[in-house]
Amino acid sequence: MVGVGAALAAAAIGVVLAGTSTQAFGTTPSAPRIVNGDETPAGQFDYMAALISTDRLAVDGIFQSQFCGAALTTPTTVVTAAHCVVDPATGVTASPAQIAVGIGRALRSDALRLVPVASIAVHPQFKLLVWTNDVAVLTLAEPVNDVPLILPVTADEAKTYTEPGTSAQVIGWGNLSADGNAFPETLRVGRVVVFPDTACSKTGKYSVSGVRFEGYEPADADVASMLCASGVRGSGEIVDSCQGDSGGPLIAGEGPGARLIGIVSWGEECASRHPGVYTRVSAMTNFLIEQRALPSIAPELAPQVTVEPLSSAARVVFLAAPDGAAITTFAATATNTVTGEVTTCFATPGPVTHTGFCVMGGLANGAEYSVTGIAAGPLGNSSAAAPVIVAPDALPDPGRITSVATGSHGTARFSVRGADGNGLPVLGQRVACLPLGGGPGRSGPVRDNRVTVTGLRTDAYSCFATARTAVGTARSNPRIVHGEP
Repeated sequence: MVGVGAALAAAAIGVVLAGTSTQAFGTTPSAPRIVNGDETPAGQFDYMAALISTDRLAVDGIFQSQFCGAALTTPTTVVTAAHCVVDPATGVTASPAQIAVGIGRALRSDALRLVPVASIAVHPQFKLLVWTNDVAVLTLAEPVNDVPLILPVTADEAKTYTEPGTSAQVIGWGNLSADGNAFPETLRVGRVVVFPDTACSKTGKYSVSGVRFEGYEPADADVASMLCASGVRGSGEIVDSCQGDSGGPLIAGEGPGARLIGIVSWGEECASRHPGVYTRVSAMTNFLIEQRALPSIAPELAPQVTVEPLSSAARVVFLAAPDGAAITTFAATATNTVTGEVTTCFATPGPVTHTGFCVMGGLANGAEYSVTGIAAGPLGNSSAAAPVIVAPDALPDPGRITSVATGSHGTARFSVRGADGNGLPVLGQRVACLPLGGGPGRSGPVRDNRVTVTGLRTDAYSCFATARTAVGTARSNPRIVHGEP
């Protein structure tokens, strides 16, 4: 067995990193980097984190000091491979001061943020020689509240997310070449599929797009704590992780349903006909809960639900209950109180505000609807919010905020698309901003599709355009704005 991240394992405790062309002593070149992958689009994998050696940072910079990947699973925890933080020669775990966590997709970008590490926990059953239970949790010294998180798959969800043939994505800054050294500055993604256990550990064979892969000896690949995955491009090139990708995430699912199902662990060689081997995250549920890297409770309390009537529609605004549960989706149901016809919509919670909204169209003006909503997470659903009765009406189209620029002294300048009175004159259009934490709001009139709102404190505000006709007042979808001092 050749450890794909073997050259990375002791990076934080003074051994040369595999982000460079130099190998660490006592190791062999091997897997983790994304070979035959693609550059990631901005904003798609914001939960991806880089492990940075602080011993090298001042001299070599971030790009040369990155040695492993990780995934942000809560605002204060990243999940990585244990072999990234344990010295392979001594079994000693790196100290928190020797590692910083980088948040951002480009290693040479000024926008990359470094976060200090408060503590490191390695799975108590991690075994260096065979790399079973290859997982560790780094607790951050300060929270990262402004990026989306990735939820680790739980044991209960495992069957859905790790069925053989399931499509998955592996991401990292590792080597791009199977037989050289070409490390990217920008995060890469490779598209792979999950292998059957029999093709991973029992010298079985498995074909992907006509390419036949061979498994490992059962003594090497322990399917209780490991899973295998590789991919093949249309051109026949094998997609795999490689040096520098160790500790990075293997992701299955899309949007709110995406889950961390694997952690880059080891492999025979990069992009060979042996699959990449990943830590099986669903087998690590108890450890992740103990380290607070996986929420341990299902949402129980109903979200706060506000319903606003629109013309032939209704906007539902959700606010999650402050019970610490992991929420991936809000769902609303509107039931016509006469016909019983049901309409639904869904929203994704914001990473900072834990709010979301959705709009249900196709409703009849003048009809009454009973609207309720729930919060859903990987461990279950909340109770339903108390029903709210709403009656859509021929209200105006309030337009929408197209751009916003904040300035000093609490000033925000908005550009707004013009309102439509729905057949009636528009009597007024404004932009209003309400503080998310409560308290008085601020507003200003729209003139020539522009408006300046002043007096915003250094808080988060929900800002929206409003338009008024003789029928009533309607507001646009909200936009979160942060005031500046």
